[in-house]
Amino acid sequence: MKEALLGLLGSKKFWYVLIGAAVKLFGEQLGLDPSACTQVMGLFGGGAVAQGVADHGKEAAKEVAAATSGKSPAEAAAALEAL
Repeated sequence: MKEALLGLLGSKKFWYVLIGAAVKLFGEQLGLDPSACTQVMGLFGGGAVAQGVADHGKEAAKEVAAATSGKSPAEAAAALEAL
């Protein structure tokens, strides 16, 4: 449980979503324009999506590296086809 909480607090996606939601929830109460709050929330949401895509790319690269490490080109090609 502690590891999961620490992982969540270390996640850029979590902070993007949290800050975006806070701007939307509290921005209007602080006198900010509602449409501007929605736009800022959208920017942080987009940042969370972009970070998710980047994280997915990192995991895919790790899988490729693990599958091809120390193999001949023919063996590496066969390993990549199996992915």
